[in-house]
Amino acid sequence: MKALQERNLKRCTELFDELLKPEKRTADVLYNAACAYSLRSAELKGDEADVMAKKAVSALTRATAAGWRDMNHAASDTDLDAIRERQDFKEWLQNGRRASKRPVVGLSVRSFQGVRVDDVLPNSPAHKAGFEVNDVIERVGKDKVGKATDWVVWVIERGLDAGQEIKISRGGKRHTLNLAVPAFGARVFGQGGARIIELFEGGLAFNAGLRENDVIVKVGDVNVEGALDFANAMLQIDGNSETELEVKRGYSRERIKFSYSTGAVGGDAGDGTLPRKDWKQGDNLLVLWSKLLVEKAGGTVFPVKQKGKQVAFATAVRADGYLLTKASEIDESQKIELLDGTTPFEAKVHARNDRHDLALLKCDRRFKKWVDFTAGTASEDFPKIGTMLATVDARGNAMAHGFVALPPYDSDKLAGEPDPNSPFLGINAKDAQGGGAEITDVTPSMPADKAGVKVGDVVLKMSGQPVATWTDLIAMIRGRKGTDQVTLTVKRGAQTLDLEVQLVPRAEALGQKAPSKGTGRPELGIYQSRPTDDKKGVQIGFVKPGSPAELAGISSGEVLLKVEDRPVAQQKDIDEALKSRKIGDSVALVLLRDGKETRIDVELAEEDAPPPPPGQGRPNVKGPINARYTHMGKVIQHDGVVLPSQQGSPVYDLRGNLVGLNIARADRTRTFALSANEVATILKELLP
Repeated sequence: MKALQERNLKRCTELFDELLKPEKRTADVLYNAACAYSLRSAELKGDEADVMAKKAVSALTRATAAGWRDMNHAASDTDLDAIRERQDFKEWLQNGRRASKRPVVGLSVRSFQGVRVDDVLPNSPAHKAGFEVNDVIERVGKDKVGKATDWVVWVIERGLDAGQEIKISRGGKRHTLNLAVPAFGARVFGQGGARIIELFEGGLAFNAGLRENDVIVKVGDVNVEGALDFANAMLQIDGNSETELEVKRGYSRERIKFSYSTGAVGGDAGDGTLPRKDWKQGDNLLVLWSKLLVEKAGGTVFPVKQKGKQVAFATAVRADGYLLTKASEIDESQKIELLDGTTPFEAKVHARNDRHDLALLKCDRRFKKWVDFTAGTASEDFPKIGTMLATVDARGNAMAHGFVALPPYDSDKLAGEPDPNSPFLGINAKDAQGGGAEITDVTPSMPADKAGVKVGDVVLKMSGQPVATWTDLIAMIRGRKGTDQVTLTVKRGAQTLDLEVQLVPRAEALGQKAPSKGTGRPELGIYQSRPTDDKKGVQIGFVKPGSPAELAGISSGEVLLKVEDRPVAQQKDIDEALKSRKIGDSVALVLLRDGKETRIDVELAEEDAPPPPPGQGRPNVKGPINARYTHMGKVIQHDGVVLPSQQGSPVYDLRGNLVGLNIARADRTRTFALSANEVATILKELLP
């Protein structure tokens, strides 16, 4: 190394000649030898230079075989400039990039005399599954693959599980291979790119923020001309990192980050990938919490159902029918139903704490078990960084777990554009001396002005709830619906006045159009279903959490026979049966359970609109977030995946200590929870 640093290249190469004689050398030694040979070749001429350059490429080849993977460094390393234009170096660099990539599948095909394998990346799942160039893919399961569109449907729309048989022809002989391919969750059509003609709610594409009629024109650095290009590019993206998709959306272009999720593909091949059940949120890990949590929390958590779907969880907090939930997700103008299994019972909002986005519900039943936040089993308000937490579902099982990412996080300081549907008053204020929020500005013709609010007024309460600061008032306003009416108790000089304020949605007040929270289409919540072996019905692939199907007790893996007395043989049949139905309609389903046909009536809900892409103050969201995720004071931030419709559920640590209550999904990596002690303090104010 000293000779290399001093640029005594002749002596350096002689030393490396001796050092490299043994067959096994580390990747770093081989790479440094290649640099020395390359630099020395620049000092030589003719055949001598060529021989030295070949030695450099040979050393690089041995380096990659020994594990060298930093091809980006090699591509810019000036020590290798002397050999950079050689064809053997270019081939080494290209092959090295391919070998260092951890592709999600590593397979591409072309449409030529059927669907023919065009490339198989080395050491990829496809390579390990046994695929070879020029294999002809003939069938997936019992379905014929005769043209490229058939293949695109399988690998983009449906996906393949590890047990899916792929029948191929190779040199006149037929073979059966198995390969796992994650479902992208959209139907695409080749039209100047890959146009999304149908998007499956709850799928990966939907959660990434893609929309119907988006045209995907680039996957990473790969241009996409049609659906097959798109399928090939998606199967070769790096499974361990995010890939940027370039999308034409109307007259603009968007860049959306996409990932198939860590461990989403592969199996037990020893390649570092995991089957679904072994994911961080997989059943094999979550079930380990069950003995700990079912005894403590089983029977204390209930889905809150409104307009056919789950909007939140409610946690029982006292035996005489009181429960706590996330206030901003509850519409008090609509019937509030809680579900005990699939049996509904009604509740009413008894009290609210808008500062922390909590609503206390009351129902006419007694609970055998409830979560006693006043007991305070956690040893500290805010668990330490790295503490593992689990979120409890309606069965008392862990539905998500993750780690505490930060010490107490001040959600009041979280930047975020208010939801366009959130309420607008048209005021500005500051903290008032002695408490309250002093009005410093009133926008003419806005709700506060129409209600008679004036500059200098000090807001002491909102709908009976004390206002200590301007931040408190912001939080309390954001916790309300855009059409609510609230009462502001203000101090004006020596007077105390109650002013009735009719709120309006922010977008309406600003002359804008608020994006719809739904698509206007009815949703059942069953996706990615596949024909049964006997073709008598479909095996349900994915049941969206909180959907009408899940609330009706339908599970992934069950067999669905009929929708509205119409037999179903594929997912398309389910979708077609729903097209003529309206939101709120009751649909009759016939399932096969314990060998018998079972009829279930399910109320259809409105399909949620895809989440908007990041920007304009929104976080780096990939997937749905709560409309209100800021201004709830200090919170526990953890990375358990708890959906917006699952807030209001309790959180426990590994010792079974009650830690808090989930209150908001903030972005793709962050869920916020109020501490158990904070919840206990609030309950003392709310409970009679």
